[in-house]
Amino acid sequence: MILPALRRPLRPPSRLGLLAWLVASASCTAPPPYHIADDDKAAADATLADTAADAAQDAAAAHDLAVAPDEVDSEVAEDVAAAENDLVPADQTADDNGPDSADGASAADAVLDAILDASAGEPGDSKAETTLEDASEPLAEVSPPADTTATAWPDAQAQDAEADALAPDSDGGPTCSASDLANLVCPKAGVCVALAAACQDGAPVCNYAGLANYQAVETACDGLDNDCDGQVDWMAAAPPKAPLPGVCGLQLMICGGESGWLLPDPLLAPAHQAVETWCDGLDNDCDGATDAGLTKTNSLVMGVCATVPLPCVQGEWLAPDYTVAGVAYEPTETACDGLDNDCDGVTDVLTGPPPPASLAKGVCTGLTKWCAGELGWQDPDLALVVGYAMGPETTCDGLDNDCDGQTDEDTSCSRWQLGGGGPGRLALSADGQRLAWLTHSGVLWLDTATGTMVGADLGRDGFAADVAISPSGKQVASVGTGETLRVVQADSAGMPGTWSTVQSWGATPPWTSVAWAPDGATLVAGDSKGQVWWWPPQGQAPQLLAGHTSAVTAIGVATAAAGASWLVSADAGGQVRARPWPAGTVKTVASLSAPVLRLATDTHGRVAVTADAQPGRVIDLTSGKLLFALQVADAVASLRFASDDQSVWGVGASGHVYQWPTPVVGGAASPGAAQVLAAPNWPAGDAAADLVLGQGMVYIAAQKSGVWRRPLGDGEWQHLGGGHLGEVRSLACSGAACLSGGDDSAVRRLSVAGLEAGALLGHDGPVLAVAAWPQGAVTAGADYTVRLWDIASAATPINFATFGLGGPWANDLSLAADALSFWAAAGPAAMRIGLQGGNATKKLQAWSSSGQVIRVALHPNDAELAVATIGPGSSASYRVLSAADLTTVWQRDDLPSGERALAWAGDRLAVAGGANYLSLLDATSGATVQELIGHQGEVTSLAWHAPSQRLLSASTDGTVRIWSAPAGKPAILLGTWSRHLPLQGSVVVRAVAWLETATGEVLALSASADGGVMAWTAPK
Repeated sequence: MILPALRRPLRPPSRLGLLAWLVASASCTAPPPYHIADDDKAAADATLADTAADAAQDAAAAHDLAVAPDEVDSEVAEDVAAAENDLVPADQTADDNGPDSADGASAADAVLDAILDASAGEPGDSKAETTLEDASEPLAEVSPPADTTATAWPDAQAQDAEADALAPDSDGGPTCSASDLANLVCPKAGVCVALAAACQDGAPVCNYAGLANYQAVETACDGLDNDCDGQVDWMAAAPPKAPLPGVCGLQLMICGGESGWLLPDPLLAPAHQAVETWCDGLDNDCDGATDAGLTKTNSLVMGVCATVPLPCVQGEWLAPDYTVAGVAYEPTETACDGLDNDCDGVTDVLTGPPPPASLAKGVCTGLTKWCAGELGWQDPDLALVVGYAMGPETTCDGLDNDCDGQTDEDTSCSRWQLGGGGPGRLALSADGQRLAWLTHSGVLWLDTATGTMVGADLGRDGFAADVAISPSGKQVASVGTGETLRVVQADSAGMPGTWSTVQSWGATPPWTSVAWAPDGATLVAGDSKGQVWWWPPQGQAPQLLAGHTSAVTAIGVATAAAGASWLVSADAGGQVRARPWPAGTVKTVASLSAPVLRLATDTHGRVAVTADAQPGRVIDLTSGKLLFALQVADAVASLRFASDDQSVWGVGASGHVYQWPTPVVGGAASPGAAQVLAAPNWPAGDAAADLVLGQGMVYIAAQKSGVWRRPLGDGEWQHLGGGHLGEVRSLACSGAACLSGGDDSAVRRLSVAGLEAGALLGHDGPVLAVAAWPQGAVTAGADYTVRLWDIASAATPINFATFGLGGPWANDLSLAADALSFWAAAGPAAMRIGLQGGNATKKLQAWSSSGQVIRVALHPNDAELAVATIGPGSSASYRVLSAADLTTVWQRDDLPSGERALAWAGDRLAVAGGANYLSLLDATSGATVQELIGHQGEVTSLAWHAPSQRLLSASTDGTVRIWSAPAGKPAILLGTWSRHLPLQGSVVVRAVAWLETATGEVLALSASADGGVMAWTAPK
């Protein structure tokens, strides 16, 4: 504390006055209790004691020296001031201050005594020193005045005034002495600046009554020191909370002095956000709404769910309701939209079957759409559908190619086929009466008693691959690449090719092999993917079985004496596998180093197998043991068990037939091979493909020449059919009979039913051209001869004239409408030869060329003759001559050369030469009227049917096309046939012709290099 200024010698105050001063200072000027921390209390006690002792010594010294207050050591004032700042709050007790605190009254007395003794004693007085030492103990409850301007020591004038001011209380009670009032120090800070002491009940008090704005405990915020502690607006109570929403209401008001309570800065509020983003259950932006509209990215999910934000609900991020979130959410994904609708991380993995394709009939049966993501459901690529062709249908294959529910409605269909090379597989009924023979385009079946064809299932689109006939002989099953498995009723009446299809199944990949089970009602099949299938009876859907790693090449069902059955299959990798019938565990019974070609089974659980360029084998299916190895000089093409199962018959590629004894009980020794039958006398280059046994007969299928048979005992080989043994060069029809000439030197007579009705034999070399009328025929061969035939008798046709044309052979023949003569293209000339009476075989006219005449075509009116010539090099010419005097009507030398074909087509002339070239020329002027686009090879033959105004064209591209060409109108394509298929690649179609039946039906015929002749139902 700061000592007061002394105007007279210092005298010690009374003990009572000093004590009152100390108490008043402690009670009136102490700072609020929350200004001093409990942790600092002990230090404050020590500081107070030291300061009191120092003050006592300084007072004693000042009194003894009688010096003025100004001369008091300034260190005293500093010490007192420091003590004032360090005093503990007045309302703390000794217990609060810990064990080192003394009783508050005792400590105050000690201090007071020390001060009085110091002021009265002499220097060096031991009593004073002792008192000061005693007073150095810390004070617990007494604090020095906070106001450094307050007078601590009253001067003489003040003491006099105290005496003068003494007066009794108004109620006549005890009065206060002047010294008591003088000794009472009232606060002089804040609103207490004018505060005076007053007497109350004989005791001096600070008169706060009526004091404006005074507060014993300051709570007002008004810019005043209301509790007179020297600090303005220093409140003991906490300020009120701000009247604001949200977290802003958690702040305390800020005292602004004379401005009163002010709102705090909202930005400083706890958990405050200018833009609310926290999901914590608080109104962070103080707008009166808690977590209003708060969302965040849904990072814990996938698909369309990831676009739906998480909502904040009661201070927590909760999963949204995706079903009402406005997105394409599906609990079970069914939509094809390129989205992950069920939010499982996978797009468009859909539940349930896809919708059917837009085209779902015919070859499109069973097709479904596929999911193209954002593009939605798309139809499959129909180019990948086997057998599909956009309408109108231009191929005749017994299928609904354009998937419109109608079969072959826009084109002509194959009616029958005679001959034609094929894969050469055979199937024989159990009674031996029906022999099914596989050709490229389908199946023929023969009556084994007569050797004639009695049925056909033709018109496949692609190769026919395998054939099987039911044990009863009533049904024929066949498969083909890119085609269906078809079952046809084989014992129906009617024309060949009209037997009804019993059932059919498509395959992707294609079927490759087929067989009947011994029950006669169950089918088994293999496909090019290596899968094995079987059909339960009553036409039920096929059942898929585990199969092979490569294409299945042969299949069958074996039975055993104990009643067990085996499903046996072999593949292109040389694996032979068997399983208990129908769906037991599969096992491998043989692993060969070459593709398996054929297999045959017996009734003792054995299988005979042939592989490419390897000996045959007989294997026990139960044990997988090799029973017999069947070795021959050439490769074994096919094996069959004899009916008693005691021997195996086989045919080598050369056509020689072998028999091996293979008893049911026996070791694994190779039996001696007995050659029993020599090979047929077939053309060079032919080879055996299959063999079957039945009713004392052996049948061989050759790759080119067709079917041959002979008795197992004595006898000769008989050729049952197959058409020509080589390429067919020409066709001609008259009435219900047709002729075909081929490289085998034979001219075969074909009936309208597709049966062979004999042959015209005599040429020594390929037959190049034929022409026919109802009673006769003319043929020309590479042997330089032309032959005339009387064919009125079907049984014994007569070759009544043979002659030459002066050296060159005839390349082409054209018969006059009156059948009195014909024209021949022979070397450098076109020659007219007589056919009747004395003109028979006589040269009637000749037109010479500087080149070679290769084609002739006489107009139906016999008035004009068209010729095609070729000169040296590549020069070519077409011209029309007057048939009467052979003068040129018109000539074209600017057209392509090549195979060349000519045909009169009403008022136009159809000409063909060079690759892909076919045109219609004006018959009068020779001007080009129209080019017919379509063929991909050279056109080899043309045939015109005047009543229907239709034109046939054959080509080296392997196709036959039919055009509608009415007079005065452009020609249009009606259909395309591509049935003449060889073992490898395309085949040349050499000749076409028209055939009118007795009932007026019109058929189109085609002949090709595979040796076959086919008939087609021409489109209307």
